[in-house]
Amino acid sequence: MEKVQIASFGGVEVLQYNIDAPMPKVQQGEMLIKVHASGVNPIDAKIRNGTSFVCQSLALPSGLGYEISGEIIDLDNDITAFHIGQKVISRLDFAVPNGYSEYVLVKPENTVIKPEGVPYEAGASLPIAALTAWQALFTHGQMKKGERVLIHAGAGGVGHIAIQLAKLKGAYVITTASKRNHEFVKSLGADEIIDYTQVEFYKVLDDIDLVIDLVGGDTGVHSLDVVGKTGKVVTVPSVTKDRVLDQAKEKGVNACTMIASMDLQELNLLCDLIVKGALHIHISKKLNFNAAAEAHQLLESGHTVGKLVLCP
Repeated sequence: MEKVQIASFGGVEVLQYNIDAPMPKVQQGEMLIKVHASGVNPIDAKIRNGTSFVCQSLALPSGLGYEISGEIIDLDNDITAFHIGQKVISRLDFAVPNGYSEYVLVKPENTVIKPEGVPYEAGASLPIAALTAWQALFTHGQMKKGERVLIHAGAGGVGHIAIQLAKLKGAYVITTASKRNHEFVKSLGADEIIDYTQVEFYKVLDDIDLVIDLVGGDTGVHSLDVVGKTGKVVTVPSVTKDRVLDQAKEKGVNACTMIASMDLQELNLLCDLIVKGALHIHISKKLNFNAAAEAHQLLESGHTVGKLVLCP
């Protein structure tokens, strides 16, 4: 079967495409999925280059990728909630990133049925990207109707979903995006757009209720200066989270970091929004597994609009 893996950490050159990888065998409590689409996320690139928290416990060689959609072709006989032939969406455990594979083992507790109205590519963008957007806004950010919300990198994989979800809940949404993406984020519902290449957002904004920081670093630190007295910053990038949180403590600003947790109810709700046409997952590019290096280059360029997915 096809599989992309790494034997060492480094640049895109360490990505190995194998057409003769062994087929996984179903063990107790597992289901075998024929993958139709696999989401590409920043954590994949961080694992590849050795900067992710996952790397400390990762055994090499290792696969990559955590969110997939596909079809059940085999399962443990004790599993009764699913059956062979069902189309599903699933997230892999952090310890076993194997999503860039033609076939992959998943657990029922991390899996939902994929509705017919949800394309495979969109389904493979939900367990990491969409749940991150949802939980940043509503679980950690406790966003309320009418609040002023700043979403950094609004044209990106998580950002373009977060804009739509915030608008659905009645927020006034401000986002940062380069000029070439202004029409795109406006089409998602953004009320105000700041061209970060021309304007320093922290010099023109204040009294923000909630900041969703999807960039980290200086952007995360400067975000602390634009929230109101009761405002909050949710910083997502793990590499710079400590710096942002340390600065928040010094400044007396309410801030937190997060990693998306698996929530089947939320995943089903996101599927329902797609079926109803209330949420659109924009697929920037669909590439074959043998083009994983190109996908990572696009991802790390910082200019990807929406989501990237890999397919067998």
